[in-house]
Amino acid sequence: MYDLFKPLSSLYVENGLTDKPVRYDKDFLKDVIKDVESVDLTKKHTNEVIGSVSNFMFVDGILKCDVSDNVDMSGYGLSPQFRAELVERDGFLQPVNGELLSVGLTKTPRTHILNNSEVGSDYLSDEMLQQTMRRNTELEKEMAQKDNELESLKQKLAKNEELEKKYSDLEKKYSKSSAKLEELTPKAKKYDEYSAIKRDKLLDELAGDSDELRSKYESFDLKQLEVIAETRVIKQEPRGVSSRQGSGNGNPPNNEDDEEGFDRDKFRTMYEEITGEEPKYI
Repeated sequence: MYDLFKPLSSLYVENGLTDKPVRYDKDFLKDVIKDVESVDLTKKHTNEVIGSVSNFMFVDGILKCDVSDNVDMSGYGLSPQFRAELVERDGFLQPVNGELLSVGLTKTPRTHILNNSEVGSDYLSDEMLQQTMRRNTELEKEMAQKDNELESLKQKLAKNEELEKKYSDLEKKYSKSSAKLEELTPKAKKYDEYSAIKRDKLLDELAGDSDELRSKYESFDLKQLEVIAETRVIKQEPRGVSSRQGSGNGNPPNNEDDEEGFDRDKFRTMYEEITGEEPKYI
């Protein structure tokens, strides 16, 4: 018996290359020889019949056969010719509905012929070798491009994850701030009400019955009014009567006559900064 074919995967079909390997497994080979008693043995892969091939069987994972006695096999090998449909699988093509058409006798046997196309794994023509190299180069470029695209997607994903984390942190801070704001809002409202009442009362105390002072202090806020109240002592003495003796020249009394703790110069400066005028009575 002679070796005819062993299971393999090949990229060659129909005088060219496939994008995926064609997988010729044991089940396919068993199917193509089922109910086949013999096929023609041709000179190379021509229409010239020189004998027959028969008695197909698997031995040690290899498809074997007998060759008619009238054929001299010295220095020759066998190359089967198949016809089959190719079905897309994950990563490969699977031949189905196969048929063994004939077997070629050649000194440089290729692995097999599919659909009248020479398909070899051990012996390649220069043209097919160049096709293989070109296709491999194209595949390498495609793989490099896919790798770059994958890396770019990974970087975008990392950025998205970083943004999502920042958003999550901000959302947590906002939630805490909102809760704190809700807690402080009633207190702030009460404080504003209290401040308004206190300001009105302090304005009444500072302005008294003077419309001029009230008009001047009306635009002051509570803090400004408190500064004036803390640093200013407004006391207009009755005309012709003074509890403090001046120098006789109309100048204000000396600092030594001031009440304890009252800084006349400090008050004058602060009053001028707030009102833009010099104090009338100090």
